[in-house]
Amino acid sequence: MKTSETPYREVLKRNLEEFTAEMKKEEEETEGEGEELLTCSGQDDSGDSGSTTSDMLPQTSSSSVPPSALNTPVDFCVHIQSVTSRVNLVCELDLKHICNNTWNAEYSSQVLTLQLRRPRATARIFRNGKLICMGAQSVEDSHLAARRFARIVQKHGFNVRFHNFRISNMVATSSFFPVSLDQLHNAHREHSRFLHSHDQGISNCLKFKMDMGITAKIFPTGNAILLGAKSLTDLHEAVKTLFNILSSFMTF
Repeated sequence: MKTSETPYREVLKRNLEEFTAEMKKEEEETEGEGEELLTCSGQDDSGDSGSTTSDMLPQTSSSSVPPSALNTPVDFCVHIQSVTSRVNLVCELDLKHICNNTWNAEYSSQVLTLQLRRPRATARIFRNGKLICMGAQSVEDSHLAARRFARIVQKHGFNVRFHNFRISNMVATSSFFPVSLDQLHNAHREHSRFLHSHDQGISNCLKFKMDMGITAKIFPTGNAILLGAKSLTDLHEAVKTLFNILSSFMTF
């Protein structure tokens, strides 16, 4: 057995050495090709920077990212926390019947409350067919949840229509830089007021009213909560406007 194992191990060792040598050779060739590509791209950029930039950058669809978001500073991204939408089902509903035959349903004060897990959302449905969808974390999820709520109602025999869907409120957060709330309030008294804490009576937040019906709650750390936006375009425009205002009251 020992005499037969020795040549076998020698063959394996020789094959392994040949394999490693081939791998090193391929790595050297790929590095050389990479250097050639870098030099070629540098020559193209110096000659015509516009065309090469458009080819190298990934293309994003206009439906997923609004045009105004492209000009928003990278460090001040907007995080949507909740989206509220409304839709009209255009029919009279028997809310008690729906509640008695539906999971995750509750009927109270002539309002039917339904809940979804995916996407996570809550609906308040009225007898006249008005539906309010709350809690979704994107416009797409809010639209999908509203359609699923309408489908649940339709399964109980009601002639449901999905009419006049619209976003009524968006709650979002954004982080900027530390600001002086006192100076900001003194410069914009007509559009701002302090919100006092119930425990200590300390003004640790400034409520700032902006255009397009959007309100921002600004903290000394630069964190802001934006309420009242009805579209992603308005939300990103509000963030850019707020950035320009706060930049004059930055603290170090």
